[in-house]
Amino acid sequence: MQRFRFLVLALCLQSSSLVLAQAQDGYIPGKFVHAYLVTNDLSAATAFYGGLFGWEFDKRADYAVVFAGDRDMGTIFQRELPPDATRKPRWVAYMSVPDVAAAQQIVINNGGSIVLAPRTVPDLGTLAIFSDAEGAVFGAMRLDGGDPEDYLAEPGEWIWIQLLSRDAVKAGDFYGQLAPYELFDNALSERSGSYVLASAGYARAGLVTMPA
Repeated sequence: MQRFRFLVLALCLQSSSLVLAQAQDGYIPGKFVHAYLVTNDLSAATAFYGGLFGWEFDKRADYAVVFAGDRDMGTIFQRELPPDATRKPRWVAYMSVPDVAAAQQIVINNGGSIVLAPRTVPDLGTLAIFSDAEGAVFGAMRLDGGDPEDYLAEPGEWIWIQLLSRDAVKAGDFYGQLAPYELFDNALSERSGSYVLASAGYARAGLVTMPA
């Protein structure tokens, strides 16, 4: 059973010393730029997250686009789940990569696997879903028109993502081959085996080593 996954937190970050990275050529590889929730109960999911974060939704037949104010937070999809107790609704966060097909080959070469092969989505871009060498699921994306610039988040907006890993340093090397990440010790954490992935001078994600 998979005992770890990406955790995405929506918080308010307030820091006068934060340096915001500007997109180069319209893209910021390593930045998490989109999020999907796949669920078998769209109505229940929108009611839950709307009540929790104050999100609003542009609802269609089998999906809903999520907004915090006028900012696009991602999409919630209605999908029937297979009759398997281990398959649950889940969020998938998408990181910006220079080339999704190239990312697929890097994943395969480093012990990961393909969950959803690269495909082009009209008016969005090219995306794929992979699992890393430990089985944690994540997305890779190349958005049409470039990535959104970094910003100081308001309550209810995405600001952080964290991976629980059996070997955080090895996981950092895996993701460092997909995007130009640098791995740093997390000096703000009191627990050992805690790291930060950074790109373009901006902290993108946390890596935390799970206790044995």
